[in-house]
Amino acid sequence: MSTRAAKPRAAKPRATKPRAAKPRAAKPRVAQDAAPDEDRWVRLRIRVALGLFLLMLGAIGHRAYGLQLVQGEKYGRQARKQTIRTLKLPPKRGAVLDRHNTRLAVSVDVPSVYANPRQVGSAAPEVARKLAAILDADRFLLEERLSSKRYYAWIKRRITPNQARQVRKLGFEGIYLTRETRRFYPNRRLAGSVIGFAGLDGRGLEGVEKHFDSWLRGSSSSIKGVRDAHGKPVYIDGRPDLTPSAGHIVVLTIDKKLQFITENALRRTVELYQAKGGTAVVMDPYSGDILALASAPDFDPNNFGASDPEALRNRSVTDAYEPGSTMKVFTMAAAFQHRVVRLKEQIYCENGMIEIGKHKIKDSHPHKWLSLTGCIKKSSNICITKVAQRLGKRRLYTALRLFGFGHKSGVLLPGERSGHLMPWRRWSQAKLSNVSFGQGMTATSVQLAAALGALANGGMLYRPRIALEIRDATGRPVVQYRKRRRRVVSGASARRVIQMMRTVVEKGGTGEEAALDGYSVAGKTGTAQKVAATSAKRAKALAEAAARAAQNGKPPPKKKPSGYADDLYLASFIGVVPASRPRLVIVVTVDEPKDRYYGGEVAGPVFREIAEQAMRYLGVPRDLTPDPKKKRRAVKGASAADVREPTVEPAPALPVSTPGGPRFTMPNFTGMSMAAVLRRARKLGLQCRVTGTGHAVRQHPAPGAASRKTRCRVIFAPPG
Repeated sequence: MSTRAAKPRAAKPRATKPRAAKPRAAKPRVAQDAAPDEDRWVRLRIRVALGLFLLMLGAIGHRAYGLQLVQGEKYGRQARKQTIRTLKLPPKRGAVLDRHNTRLAVSVDVPSVYANPRQVGSAAPEVARKLAAILDADRFLLEERLSSKRYYAWIKRRITPNQARQVRKLGFEGIYLTRETRRFYPNRRLAGSVIGFAGLDGRGLEGVEKHFDSWLRGSSSSIKGVRDAHGKPVYIDGRPDLTPSAGHIVVLTIDKKLQFITENALRRTVELYQAKGGTAVVMDPYSGDILALASAPDFDPNNFGASDPEALRNRSVTDAYEPGSTMKVFTMAAAFQHRVVRLKEQIYCENGMIEIGKHKIKDSHPHKWLSLTGCIKKSSNICITKVAQRLGKRRLYTALRLFGFGHKSGVLLPGERSGHLMPWRRWSQAKLSNVSFGQGMTATSVQLAAALGALANGGMLYRPRIALEIRDATGRPVVQYRKRRRRVVSGASARRVIQMMRTVVEKGGTGEEAALDGYSVAGKTGTAQKVAATSAKRAKALAEAAARAAQNGKPPPKKKPSGYADDLYLASFIGVVPASRPRLVIVVTVDEPKDRYYGGEVAGPVFREIAEQAMRYLGVPRDLTPDPKKKRRAVKGASAADVREPTVEPAPALPVSTPGGPRFTMPNFTGMSMAAVLRRARKLGLQCRVTGTGHAVRQHPAPGAASRKTRCRVIFAPPG
């Protein structure tokens, strides 16, 4: 008992102290027990994170090993293909200039609109509606493009700057503007049928653009570069110089102002007579240079897609027609060349009708006796038939071939026709007669102009030339087209025919309407009956005739309709001005005019209008004394503004490289004041000596081709 009681007694004095110390001793024991647990979890998390990191590092290393070593070459090729690539840079198409370096066709940078449909997204209907209103496009078609899943889609190419500003102002996401090259024709319709046009891909499709396409297009260049997310090229070393690969410049023989004069005169007449079409050619007889080449109806190359396909062709080279009586001058030249006629002899014209086999040859007006000059002046078919019979088939055929008929002229324009001239062995006597006055054969307007030029210059046939030279992008000449010529008749024969042709525009001649006040003219009219139609249309006409006969109770016709139509004509006029010293050859044709159809009445006034303005423009001095009592004749259908004397600037000089040194056109100083003469001479770099006072009355050398080193002397006199 005592033993058991002793234990509490021993602890009693210290009971309060242990109780107070127990909590202090218990706390350290709890912390010591929890710390290992927390450290263990921290270490576990670290190990797990380290393991995951090592696992990911291993996966990355494994992937990198696969990409860099196992599949490195494959993905390297793909990367180079998507980022660094060879960019093909399209060259800028070369310009087309006239003979005085006036731009007829140029290439300009214009804006185009494209889109990223994925960025447009659900806003496609609203974007399409607003863009369609600005770009004049189909709203539903735009909405369809913008709703696609593609990354790139054209909205509209080659828009106007005003449209580009409106599109940029909208600020739609996914709609972008870029720059593209567009072919632009600053003179609109002027010389459209000659220049032609280029398509959206920059390739020439018609005219000069097509024939010289390989020169104008240039060569594509390449550069190493990258493309950004929108497909735009990024040049690390700056934008490259594209001059070496740019298209060449083509310089034409066309004179812009003469082309304008010619087109206006032709267009007015075609509209006046409601004709099917027309052509006009203005040529320099001493070089073969085509100064103007007009075709009606014409078109605007800037909007060729909206033009009538019939207006796209250049009728002067693509349309071959029966020239009619204009061929009589070449038959007469061949007769003089072979000396089968004498200048002053008279030919009996059978009083207006002659029979050759089963065929009858008639004149529009009957004549008994005509001189050779009268044959041309009165345009007698019977007279020229008798001249051709003296020549014979072979000699006439050979002469016409020498003049360039029956084969292409060689003018550098696409679609040229050679015309048709049947071999002489297949000619009958009636065929010989028909060919002598321009039936049974065909020719183009350019062929006629070249042949007439041979008579004007004394017997030398020049190849028609439409291009002077080709220059590179820096302006250095690369190709020069030289004059090519050959003799076809003697100078004496050519001069005799030109003298005969002067009577055509005199009183009583068939071309009185083509006479000029103050200038001598050598011309010839042509009124050719046209072939009725193709064989299919003839068959249709025969069927209609048979139906009419059946209605009237008559037997059907046994023969097809005649080969020539009774109401379809081609009116033409060919002429040289001035006749005393030829400067221009002009050929005018009007196809199927209404109301009137004679060449002198329809085509003659067109010739006169072109020649009058051209003489003033070129500064050609008058070779006849103007008749003050003679009123200036107006072209039928012309307004008062057209009848007034136009203010025409003299033609600028054109330097031409020749073996004799640089040559140019000496201007006409007649009528100018001394100050104006000196100012013009200083501008041209001429050494000019002046004598007298008042206005210029004479000069040496005369206007025309001259050397730049020539010293010019101008004599002045007071008015009156």
